[in-house]
Amino acid sequence: ATSISFSPSGQKLAVFRENGELEIWCKMDRWFLEMKTSVIDFDQDSEADDELGATSVCWFTTSNENDEDSKELRLLCGSLAGFMYELNQNGEVLNRYDSYGGAIWAISSNPKNSSQIAVACEDGSVRTFIYDQMNGFALDKIMAKQKARIVSLAWHCNGEILVSGDAYSGINIWTPNKSSNPKVHIDVPRNGKEPTIIWSVAILKDTTVVSGDSLGHTTMWSAR
Repeated sequence: ATSISFSPSGQKLAVFRENGELEIWCKMDRWFLEMKTSVIDFDQDSEADDELGATSVCWFTTSNENDEDSKELRLLCGSLAGFMYELNQNGEVLNRYDSYGGAIWAISSNPKNSSQIAVACEDGSVRTFIYDQMNGFALDKIMAKQKARIVSLAWHCNGEILVSGDAYSGINIWTPNKSSNPKVHIDVPRNGKEPTIIWSVAILKDTTVVSGDSLGHTTMWSAR
């Protein structure tokens, strides 16, 4: 499994696997496998499987209301080929979108408006997309490019602050709806000259940033 994501209500769990398979688990009296499907057809989309690895998944709603209506709640999956795949809850691929930034390493939906998606791209940028019911996802903003690929993302619970981690010892804190430049930059220590990869980030309610990196460290940082 390369990525997991809970639905807004916490009653469903999406599991995306490296081979392009997607599982949806549902919670009633206990967790059970509701659906399993193949999102990416490697034979059709690429000659080499390692060029198109499945990387990320998140839930989103087609309106700005975080409801669990089956007609509104959808899934978005990302791949190293640079495409995002929109699926309904039956596992049907409805649309495919280009990231415009190369390989996708992480996807995260805004908790206050889950029709706004942040995408971590190979070209060193964070891109945001907005979902429109008529046209699907459209590119919204491109955050200032960093020195290396962006590999991790997390929204604050207020939906105004976004954190990203990159492959060049950097953590950035953004306010995407206000500026395309980072509000705060954090330099993560290295092991000699080798850059530290920030594989995972989270941001707590008090805006403390938590990171997990390639040195095996879990670190808390002040966002102020």
